[in-house]
Amino acid sequence: MEASFRPVSFLFLAFLFLPNFLFFFFCAGLSELRCIDTEQQALLNFKQHLIDPSNRLSSWTAHGDCCLWEGVVCHNLTGHVHELHLRTFYPEGGFTTEEQFEAYRRSRPFIPPTPTVNFSCLLTLDLSRNYIESTLIPSWIFGLHNLVSLDLSYNHFQGPIPVDPQNLTSLSYLDLCWNNFNSSIPNWLYSLSCLEFLNLGGNNLQDTISSAIGNLTSAVSIRIDLPSNRLNQE
Repeated sequence: MEASFRPVSFLFLAFLFLPNFLFFFFCAGLSELRCIDTEQQALLNFKQHLIDPSNRLSSWTAHGDCCLWEGVVCHNLTGHVHELHLRTFYPEGGFTTEEQFEAYRRSRPFIPPTPTVNFSCLLTLDLSRNYIESTLIPSWIFGLHNLVSLDLSYNHFQGPIPVDPQNLTSLSYLDLCWNNFNSSIPNWLYSLSCLEFLNLGGNNLQDTISSAIGNLTSAVSIRIDLPSNRLNQE
């Protein structure tokens, strides 16, 4: 009878110490966790195309860890880059002279329209308020198939909103306000089943708003701003 309990006792002890083992394993691993080399190199290549006279990205160096860089957020278990926050912030208190505003305008980083970027795990991309001089949204953005949040507001994107970016089906947050888009609202926007926030205000969008907008059943906030666009409702 006594022998029959030994395997059970062994399993009980194994499960008892398993949480401690996992805690040690993951915590010890986290202390050595660094940015993925290929993603760090991609960011460095990206930086080479940027105009950054105010040196906001001074932490982006070849000998650093990109998970510690300004504007970069990595997954705490895998080290993959999950978020890029490259928004330009308006200074508190505003400007007292035209010269101060001009100096601020020159200090904004310029985001290139066609860099080589490959971040398969990127979830958040914020390029807002950079006044990017481009006619179209950079095509590399449409390769970010895991993207959940995309903020391109307050830039100089022009022309039509791309018709069929099939890879952006996971978006829950999309802000394209205050650009110069002059097309109709593309049908793919109405099929984003996960979309919770949509802002298209301050553009030159035309045509009608499809009744298919009712398909955005997950949406908590939709801002289209009919007067600043040239839209009618079906």
